[in-house]
Amino acid sequence: MSRNHITAAYFGGQMFSTLVVVGISQGNEFGIDLSEYEVGVDFRGVHRIPEGVHYVYASSCDAQGHKGSRTGFVHYFLKNEIVVCEWDMHTEELKLGADVSKAVLENIASAERYSEIEPLLQNYKSDEYDSWKILTNHITAGLLRRIVPTFAERVACSKNASHAACREQTRENEACNERGSVLVAESRQLTSSVDVSNHTLNFTNVPARSGKDLSAAEISANCMDAIKVINKLISTNGEEQILGEFQLSFILFFCGHLIDCLQQWRTLFALLCNSELAVISYGQFYSKLLILLMYHIPMLPLEMVGNIETNTIYKDTRKLLRNTSQTKCASDMQRLLVSLQQTVHWDFPGLFEEDPEDLPTVVTL
Repeated sequence: MSRNHITAAYFGGQMFSTLVVVGISQGNEFGIDLSEYEVGVDFRGVHRIPEGVHYVYASSCDAQGHKGSRTGFVHYFLKNEIVVCEWDMHTEELKLGADVSKAVLENIASAERYSEIEPLLQNYKSDEYDSWKILTNHITAGLLRRIVPTFAERVACSKNASHAACREQTRENEACNERGSVLVAESRQLTSSVDVSNHTLNFTNVPARSGKDLSAAEISANCMDAIKVINKLISTNGEEQILGEFQLSFILFFCGHLIDCLQQWRTLFALLCNSELAVISYGQFYSKLLILLMYHIPMLPLEMVGNIETNTIYKDTRKLLRNTSQTKCASDMQRLLVSLQQTVHWDFPGLFEEDPEDLPTVVTL
């Protein structure tokens, strides 16, 4: 039996997963995915968790309501799986895997003891699940193992910052986790200037559209249409892998506050928006991408969706809308267009008019 997993079939073969949380105090912050839970005296965790990837977090909270540093992990929950994590009141960390004490696991690993805990478990908040599933439906267990194979991601944000306020806070990477989940723990107070260049996330190396290794002709061609670069990216990794990585990089940024994950998301986004030919070649892929962006863009920090005159995300989105407007993706493009108008109040005047930069230049001889 794995030290931090107990087979749920042993307790009757439930069809959902369970997370047992040991040692967390009343009033502390605890959440899964997009939902927070009230931690009472008898809180022992959450059950009826759907299969798939989920982000779990916790933080201490004092009598005045001031929250401590957040600690958490992302894990691919399997059917009939019970995962045990332990809150360490001394380090204020949420422990998982080999860090969970043997005594805690042995205490829970009995049908009698589990039957005592089960009535104290709260239900997974299913009203948020539809949104979470759209954010993660391309992330497989294999993809998670590839990108976050054998380590723990240590992260940090301002001690008193809220979830929303911390979205752009950077994180520090260290340690390792034999289980293949991303363990994220708050170790100290950081600011946005912290260097995160030594990360260990195994993201795909996105081919560059320019660089010393490319000729002037190749750079010019890639700037006009990035089809060759996108062909290389998709032929090497596959469409579903790229969509899954796009999702994973986003949720690790949004939930885990990892700034290098935002950079990966941004790199993929910028590349995929800059090709008309790729939309024709990979129509289904782009339809799925357009749907994802209906959720991703409104969840970005306000600083990243404002001031459209200089906003590169807005400009790339505009290109993507133009590139998909006359293709089989047109209906999904229209959905994204309306969604962005309603959520982030982006307007796209002259979207379907000829771009002056694309018009031929008339030279008088």
